[in-house]
Amino acid sequence: MTNYERIRQLEPYEMAMVMNNIQEHLCQKICPRDKEDRCNEDCNNGLTEWLCALYDPASPAWERN
Repeated sequence: MTNYERIRQLEPYEMAMVMNNIQEHLCQKICPRDKEDRCNEDCNNGLTEWLCALYDPASPAWERN
């Protein structure tokens, strides 16, 4: 299952929580481009890569606040 598929399964409140986590932690903790030192300020493609990546429940995106 991809991150995108997992997001689609969430209730609205949980989806909003994930979106907030992504907004807060995208560059340093979530974006695969930053983690692999290939960030070129192309956040749209970094987010797209994360959405297409396999779901990892340990990712900061899925933390409950």
